[in-house]
Amino acid sequence: MSRAARLGPDGLTIKEEKFCERYFATGEGADAYRESYGVDPSKDGPWVVEEASRLVGKPHIQKRLETLRAKSESIAIYTADKAMAEAREAYDLAKKTLAPAAMVSAVTLRSKLAGHLVEKREVTSKTLKTATPEELMAELDRLSGEAGLVIQRAKTKVPS
Repeated sequence: MSRAARLGPDGLTIKEEKFCERYFATGEGADAYRESYGVDPSKDGPWVVEEASRLVGKPHIQKRLETLRAKSESIAIYTADKAMAEAREAYDLAKKTLAPAAMVSAVTLRSKLAGHLVEKREVTSKTLKTATPEELMAELDRLSGEAGLVIQRAKTKVPS
């Protein structure tokens, strides 16, 4: 089958399209090349990085990557705008129904979306190697609570 017969609407082969999608998702050219072109792990080497770089340098590949970037940006912008509009609608409804707690929630959401409210995180200097098992468990409880997770523990004690 000739190369022309395998070209898609963007002028890319199936492997090139897969490479572009993987490269765009991860930013890792060598990994994208390995996955897209089915590189045998036993034959992997520096040549994979060179081939990935060569591909990224091709004009039709660059054009496809730019198309993916533009599409991604437009989706992200739409999502932020849509969220802001919905938060405004929620505020208007809360105000109309005299629901002050809902009004505060809507204002808080709009402020976060606009970047006016930023969560502060406490940074500690303890590492996994210096923290005690009790400190690690307390941190696990705190983080799981923030994430809304419930952790069930085994009945055995953690060795010191």
